[in-house]
Amino acid sequence: MGRLAKSKNGERLSDQAFNVLHQAITRCELAPGQIVSEPQLEETFALGKVSIRLAIDRLIQLQLVKPIHRRGFEIAPILVADLRETFELRRIVEPPCFGMAAQRSLDFVALKKLDLLMLSHPEPVDRKTEAIVIDANREFHLTIIRGCGNDRITSLMSKILSDIDRAYYYGLMRHPKFHRIQQDHGLIVKALEDRDAEKAENLARTHIDQGYKIVMDAVLMGVSLTGKGAKL
Repeated sequence: MGRLAKSKNGERLSDQAFNVLHQAITRCELAPGQIVSEPQLEETFALGKVSIRLAIDRLIQLQLVKPIHRRGFEIAPILVADLRETFELRRIVEPPCFGMAAQRSLDFVALKKLDLLMLSHPEPVDRKTEAIVIDANREFHLTIIRGCGNDRITSLMSKILSDIDRAYYYGLMRHPKFHRIQQDHGLIVKALEDRDAEKAENLARTHIDQGYKIVMDAVLMGVSLTGKGAKL
């Protein structure tokens, strides 16, 4: 097989296309439930046909895109049942990671910078600020998880957090309690610095439970997760 074309920085064009589309889906620039076609994606994102097709194949595997016969592709809706299962999986995997990380060397300078960045934007006023807060939140958690030294766990948690980010980008981070749970990060950092594995694990579990409650409260208040109302 011939080599795929590469961009000037050496990144494969198919990888570029995947990253662009994945970010657009995560940030809900491609809305949950939206039907799109290959030509539409090519025009919107200035990407080539082959790169688009290869990227879509990867997105289908991640269940972020679903082929629709003769219509194109559906961007995966944000289903309440899926969010419930995602949080359940996160609750199983992430807290023990924090306990493990407490016994290892971590980049506390990076963690504190990310925490400060989130706290400095208590009420995001536009999409750009939202992206700063949500991306910093995900990177905070992944920095700790990487400290476990297990690439498989890091890959799994990256997918889990990305799925949850979609709900935040769709408006759930405007929930009045969202900023409050960001304040948990300082307590988590302190427990990790103290190498208190049990406390770090318990704080992580409480933090996840509060995040799940925000999601469910928002759904009950009628926040649309699909553009057509939340799907149960």
